[in-house]
Amino acid sequence: MIAALGLATFATRLSFLALLGEGELPAWLRHLLHYVPPAILAAIIAENAARRATAAAIRRLKKAW
Repeated sequence: MIAALGLATFATRLSFLALLGEGELPAWLRHLLHYVPPAILAAIIAENAARRATAAAIRRLKKAW
């Protein structure tokens, strides 16, 4: 299982290297990649907030019963 996941990761990274070669990324792709880190951070924060809200709601429901 670990070997398969490692191979999948390697293949994914290799595909970008093989696709681009030594060329540069197009300007539109570089522009879009600029927004990836903030989007990932926002997704992590939103997921954490949703988990906390769900846990609080479950605690309130357990208390009500």
